[in-house]
Amino acid sequence: MVDRRFSRNIGAISEREQEKLGRSAAGIVGLGGTGAPAFEALVRAGVGKFIIFDKDRYELSNFNRQIYADRKSEGRWKADVALERAVAINPAVRVERHSVQLDGITAAKLKNCGVVVDCTDSVGARKVAAAFCRKNKIPYVFCSAGGSRGIVGVFDGADFEGIFGGARETKGKHILAPAAIVAGALSASQALCVLLGKKCVKAPEFIFFDLFSERVFWKQKV
Repeated sequence: MVDRRFSRNIGAISEREQEKLGRSAAGIVGLGGTGAPAFEALVRAGVGKFIIFDKDRYELSNFNRQIYADRKSEGRWKADVALERAVAINPAVRVERHSVQLDGITAAKLKNCGVVVDCTDSVGARKVAAAFCRKNKIPYVFCSAGGSRGIVGVFDGADFEGIFGGARETKGKHILAPAAIVAGALSASQALCVLLGKKCVKAPEFIFFDLFSERVFWKQKV
């Protein structure tokens, strides 16, 4: 029988798919503007286990866009706040948190994940996550947002370096809350597609959006 917390998921997905999510594990790298909404969407979808990474604490400059940033969380580790939020939604959820930068050593914690969602703003951490996932045949969801725009797509064997090898660090860039939240939601939806075996948007094709554009959403190859 489906937990009442997730009963309104049924219809969009089947009871069997809901049970599958409960047995699934997802990695989340970065719990800021895009990562927190991605994480919470997956918690509310009923994913049963998470491995989460974020090396930062909440600060005032996060308040414009990061959904877990407020006066109570200021100064606290983002991973700790995310864990508390997840357990408040689903007491049965298992969350392994790491308040460190993802690197070549710590990436091994992701080895049993069915999908990894990359929402970090560190190009170095992105490259580590993408390389680890490719080597271990773990689908990797790329998520990035800035200003009013964003891009999301799934790497399932494609070479991250070959597509985004020239990417630069973007920490401290301008970004609006709606863009961060939309990008996070899109990345969560792609992660669910991966976990449930549904079609997803795979690199070199990506979902693009610009909330200040008439077109808003489109798919395009990079």
